[in-house]
Amino acid sequence: MGLKEDLITDLDDVFFNTDEFAEVVDIDGVEVEAIISNSLRKDSKKYQKFMENNYSAEEKTYTIKSSDFEALNEYDPGDRIVIDDELYRVYKITKDAGVTHIEVKIYD
Repeated sequence: MGLKEDLITDLDDVFFNTDEFAEVVDIDGVEVEAIISNSLRKDSKKYQKFMENNYSAEEKTYTIKSSDFEALNEYDPGDRIVIDDELYRVYKITKDAGVTHIEVKIYD
């Protein structure tokens, strides 16, 4: 087995295992396994610029397997998105090594 196959196996068996790191979330009606983290440090320039735009301070990053929710390709920064019955605004979407990171801010 090569490195690429090992990474895919680790994504399934370790990182997106709900007994370890991930939890099931509902994104616009689709249940996916996600790793949830805070995305902005309060002392960062990015955070300060964000706050200048009068958004709420609550932000999160949801990391999911890209193959689990391909509809995320249709979202753009500024779009509204509902995650676990909470309305957010998409801040940024990035893809890397088979995972998609979607940074969201609570929608006021």
